[in-house]
This record gives sequence, C-alpha cells and structure tokens, in this order.
Amino acid sequence: MTQFTVTSWRAFTDGEALRGNAAGVCLVERFPADDIMQSVAEQMGHAETAFLVVAGTDRYRIRWFTPATEVPLCGHATLAAAAQLRKGTRPLTFETTNGTILTAEFDDAQVSLKLPRRIIQPVDAAIVQPCLNAPVSAAYTSGDELLVEVADADAVRACRIDTAALMRRDEMGIIVTARGDGDCDYCYRYFAPKIGLSEDPVTGSVNGLLAPYWEMRLKRTTFDARQLSAEGGALTVALLADGVRVGGKVARVDTRIVEPHLPMGAAA
Repeated sequence: MTQFTVTSWRAFTDGEALRGNAAGVCLVERFPADDIMQSVAEQMGHAETAFLVVAGTDRYRIRWFTPATEVPLCGHATLAAAAQLRKGTRPLTFETTNGTILTAEFDDAQVSLKLPRRIIQPVDAAIVQPCLNAPVSAAYTSGDELLVEVADADAVRACRIDTAALMRRDEMGIIVTARGDGDCDYCYRYFAPKIGLSEDPVTGSVNGLLAPYWEMRLKRTTFDARQLSAEGGALTVALLADGVRVGGKVARVDTRIVEPHLPMGAAA
C-alpha cells in the first residue's frame, strides 16, 4: 500500500487569538487516483488538503480535496502549499484543473496569493432569507456562492444557517458579511454544507467576491478582513484590475504519514 507524506499548516493565522485554517499539503510525483486523494483528505480531516505535482521551475499543478469531495479552488490550502514550497522570495505559480493560474508572492511577514476576481449579481433578499436566522440587508450570487450582508459584526458572529434551505439552492455555499467593528474593514463567515464544510474556519477564495462588493460599499480597494469563525483568521486584501490579492501569515504544525483506506479489492 502506498503511503503519503502530508504536512499540516495553519493559514491566515495571527497568533493564539486567531488560529487560522488548517490545511494539508502533499507533494506527489503524479496525481494518484481520485479515491486515494479523497481518502487521504478524509483522514487528515482538514477543511482542504492540497495535492501538488511539479510542472516546471517554480510551477506546480494543484488539486484540493475536502474530507467529502474535490473543490475547484481553495485559497488557504494554496497559501499553505506556497509556504511549504517557498524558495526565498521567488514567486510560485499554481495551475488548477479548470485552467485558472494562481500566483503566490512572499515578503518577510506573510504569503500572498493572486485569486480570480468574481462577478456577482443581485438577487431578491426575501428569497435568500430562509437560509439565515438574521435579517438580510442585501443579497448577491456568483452562481457558485451566495453573498449576503447583515447589519453588523455582531450579527455575523451570531448568525446561524438553515442547512436544509441552503441545500435546496444551486450555490455551493453562503458568505455572511458586514462592516468591521474597529479592527477590520469587513468581516465574514462562510458555510458550505454541500461540500462537507458546515463552516469553514478561514476562507481565502471568497474574497474574490467580497473585495469587489466592499469596494462598492466602502469606496476603497485595500482592506483588512477578519473571518469570525470560532478559529478566526486575519487577511489583507487588495482589489486589482485583473484579480484579488489575498495575504496572510502561515504557520507549520506537523507532518504525518497517511495510508489511504480503499474499498476491498481496490488497487492503490
């Protein structure tokens, strides 16, 4: 049975008060079968585990798996991968399966990642309201995600989703956001039960929606953002002409050897 070496990291961490989001990073010669990667991710138990194959100098192909399924994009696990693969201050490039190219850059304080800027369209807040226990002041969709604004940071902290109502919608998850309450420009939480994440501790990729939204609301293009999950996370966000740059601190946790659990008779 093939074994895999997986290093765990915490992305978007800011000391003990903000523990960030756990991610696994696994470098392989070539991508194994999907069920093998899924088994490794399930055993790691992190929001996402990233698998990477060398594609050239400072260039990698990348795929991400939650404990339940593969996902098309994950910011925090890519940030963790960049930290593990870092070679001084040289940028790293990541190729995704859908053709999106992600670029990681480094400075002394943090790792930053250029992510796609995503288009959102308004939807009727009354239609979205059943998904949430807090009054919705504005609602948008990207097709993949719902984005709803609530009254303030306290409402973000206190919000609860109706999983059954959310599961009936086409979107993968829901972002609940509000203006910050002093230590950030905007705050948010992210719930995605369809992909096995009842709540994601810290989500970098959704800032591809949040940054354009808060540009409209705050009339600025750089932000300090906080994700108000139980773990908590701190992010710096900059809206670019052709994307969104999301940065944060990354801390290494440990390394494990994982042996996939496969159905009887399956080949490793």
